[in-house]
Amino acid sequence: MNLSLRLLTAVFSFLVGVNALADESRPSGPSKPTHSEYFVSVGAGVIQNREDPTSTFVIALAPNKPLPPNSTLLIEFENPSNPESPFVVVDKLDEKGELHARSPKVDRIYNKRAYLVRTKLIGEGQKILSIHDQWIWFELPKELRNGYATNIVD
Repeated sequence: MNLSLRLLTAVFSFLVGVNALADESRPSGPSKPTHSEYFVSVGAGVIQNREDPTSTFVIALAPNKPLPPNSTLLIEFENPSNPESPFVVVDKLDEKGELHARSPKVDRIYNKRAYLVRTKLIGEGQKILSIHDQWIWFELPKELRNGYATNIVD
């Protein structure tokens, strides 16, 4: 086997291995609320609408401590159609001091799958000060799907 073919095989094997590791870290069932330096998850889920053929991811976070002045919250919702290209939402704490964020509507969602919501606290100079990860488990039994217009893929 020549050197370039061996190198190509090694790179391909590495990429397949990295993908397998990413899938192994994805929960295979409901996950608990997470805690990070600045936040605790108080709620997360998927909103299904009976008439609208879309789904929306939602998350609610409460701060553990005051956020640095002039910081920004960047929330990345996993895109079911393209997980490498998340939906990004910029948001802020509400009048109660909590974060309530929602993704754009998605027209297809995979059943029995966990979706990642990553909240980044951005400080001065666009420096990432903290990351809060929360997995959202979606599962809708076939018996209940008839009442929803959403495209749910098994």
